[in-house]
Amino acid sequence: MNVFPDKDQAIILGGVDDIKLSEYVSAVGTLVQPKNVVFAFRIANNRICVYLSSKSLVDKVLTDYPVLTIQNHLINVRRLINPARIIILSNVCPSIPHDIFINSIKTLGFMVISPMTFLRVGLPGDEYAHVLSFRRQIFVQPDDNIELPSSPLIKFEGTNYRILLSYDNVCYKCRVV
Repeated sequence: MNVFPDKDQAIILGGVDDIKLSEYVSAVGTLVQPKNVVFAFRIANNRICVYLSSKSLVDKVLTDYPVLTIQNHLINVRRLINPARIIILSNVCPSIPHDIFINSIKTLGFMVISPMTFLRVGLPGDEYAHVLSFRRQIFVQPDDNIELPSSPLIKFEGTNYRILLSYDNVCYKCRVV
């Protein structure tokens, strides 16, 4: 094992206030053997970051155990670095349900790996922080063989809507690249 592990050797576990770091580490250790847990730390939003001895162990944990049970809490497990791409949909009428767009994205050949979410408009002040924009985002499995159309036409309830599609490397919710 390299002294300095790669980021693709790390998993993130959702945080619960009354669960100790040692309990998270023990739970992961039972899945991969304790010797394969090499770093652990509580990070922002009370989440736990655990580095394993290899990327293949990360793949195994995510495939076999995407959710762990610790103290009767269901804990989601994900990669530290998500290889997904974000598709941003703009000029989207808010009355059109997500599944209309999700089906269109799947028809293009993409594998969708997250729910679609509305993006906030970003107005200053707390009193309008809840206001959403005419934009949405969805995470898809990257595929360089699929060409993303820039402005497809979507028909919903007898009306045609021209939407704009683009890739983005920044999550508009958490601002993480």
